[in-house]
Amino acid sequence: MEAELTPNTTKTRAVEATVRLLGLVVVALPAAIVVAILLLLTPTGSAAKALLGLAMAAAGLCVVVCALRPPRGAWRVAVRAGFFGVAYPALAIAGVLQLMAVLDGRAPDFGPWLLLLFPCTIFLLHSLLERCLEEPVRFGERKAEK
Repeated sequence: MEAELTPNTTKTRAVEATVRLLGLVVVALPAAIVVAILLLLTPTGSAAKALLGLAMAAAGLCVVVCALRPPRGAWRVAVRAGFFGVAYPALAIAGVLQLMAVLDGRAPDFGPWLLLLFPCTIFLLHSLLERCLEEPVRFGERKAEK
């Protein structure tokens, strides 16, 4: 049994990569669900929906970069720029467009409640960023305290 769990085997590395990918999917799923709800319920028009799609596309691209191992060097900067420079501002602008629709009276009665989902989505995407940049822990090792 111990021979199967040695950290240098190809099978162990494949399992670790699969666990990392599934962990990223589990963290990305709530953000995707919230964005799907916003896309279906937000009556602000095509601009806000395009911004929501842009935010999720940027986050999805960053997850693809981080799928097997956390990025280092220039890739790490690119992933952080994807979140901080594209996804978060796109969500913030979409939230402002929703706020303008609420204030103009173009939103339905539940429109003000949808405003809470925009910061929620930013927080969910930030947890995804933290998960993307987190160093993996090998089987049998303990996570180092910071």
